[in-house]
Amino acid sequence: NWFENHQALVRFHRQVVSMREAISGLMRREHDLSDVMYPYYQDVYDHILRISESTDTLRDLGWSIMDTNLALRDFRQNQK
Repeated sequence: NWFENHQALVRFHRQVVSMREAISGLMRREHDLSDVMYPYYQDVYDHILRISESTDTLRDLGWSIMDTNLALRDFRQNQK
């Protein structure tokens, strides 16, 4: 179950990263984004960055949980 959740989180992170790249590309000056819309795109970009950092943290936490689970299982097997 942990592994499936971790895989879903990895897939979500990939989507967020691709969205970050798309928004970043739209915000470049050569796309002639209006001054009125630029703060909104910047706000979306900031939210995407926060989500990306959160998924990184959750992904690391997931690996830690899986590693701990494996270590506990190995410890229990060695006790027998």
